[in-house]
Amino acid sequence: MCLKLAMIYMGIMPKFITPDEIEEGMELVEPIKNKFGQVLFPANLKLQMKHVGILKTWGIQTIQVISNNNNNVVEIDESDIAEAKEKLSRRMKWLPRNDNEKDLAELALNRILELKL
Repeated sequence: MCLKLAMIYMGIMPKFITPDEIEEGMELVEPIKNKFGQVLFPANLKLQMKHVGILKTWGIQTIQVISNNNNNVVEIDESDIAEAKEKLSRRMKWLPRNDNEKDLAELALNRILELKL
């Protein structure tokens, strides 16, 4: 199971923010890479204000974080996830065949869950 979906199962909803919205202590969900594929920051890094300049220097426009406050802790149970999967299966008339398509399906599932909240 992917990290983002696991967090949803635990009731934590990651959110996308711009570098200007970073608050001290927010935690990265995924590693941040530059356009050459080099890792700038690893996943689970606790962000500091000094990271904002580096992100802007590399042209990173959005990052996915878990906030250090409880604003993004939500109640998601198994029935919500099952409902979201059912909704997605009605919309997608294909099964993911490769990693890119699996990522796309996962993003869609996460978005359905976000909109439900």
